[in-house]
Amino acid sequence: MDYPSLGGMTDSFTPQPGDLLFQQKDMSPIHRVISQAFRGYRGYSFNHVALCIDEQRVVEATTPTVQYTDISVFLNSSSKDTYERPRVWVFRLTPAYRYLIRGAIAHAQTLLGLPYNRDFGDRKDSYYCSELILDSFRYANQGIPLFPETPMNFKDPATGEFFEYWVNHYRQLKKPIPHGKPGSHPSLLTLSDKLDPIHLYGELLP
Repeated sequence: MDYPSLGGMTDSFTPQPGDLLFQQKDMSPIHRVISQAFRGYRGYSFNHVALCIDEQRVVEATTPTVQYTDISVFLNSSSKDTYERPRVWVFRLTPAYRYLIRGAIAHAQTLLGLPYNRDFGDRKDSYYCSELILDSFRYANQGIPLFPETPMNFKDPATGEFFEYWVNHYRQLKKPIPHGKPGSHPSLLTLSDKLDPIHLYGELLP
């Protein structure tokens, strides 16, 4: 599908409720290793995703909690291209599944205030970004996954070894690395045939 030309934060595009905003955040250590785990649509990598609930706000699972964020603040938190445009690509559900949007938004709002899922474990008392998306649309779809879970990857694809960041992270948590366990990732979500790319704000990093 074609999408509008790059326009940055000053263009006329407005996300619609139910849109998913896939983001390349700053390259802090955790965002760097998340980005390197998988490639997504057109070979690009993403390390965060949020759900648009109205023309002004998204719901996102981020540190410290699941929260509302103004879209302008969300865009500003992205890394920027050379023209200071946010590296965000907006995807929209294909028409056949848009009836699920209202229920997904309603469910996401019930999760506000829950803590960020720091160990990426399979439980419902905390959430990471793409887990929030999967769970919200699963709920709206009467418990049937709209987006299937995928095996999680904590290894460097170039070496096959665990990223040092994750080794240290799980050592501090005193938990095993859940490599290969069911989960989700923003990049892999962009490959879903239930989503269409709609708008690219800024030039993405490869």
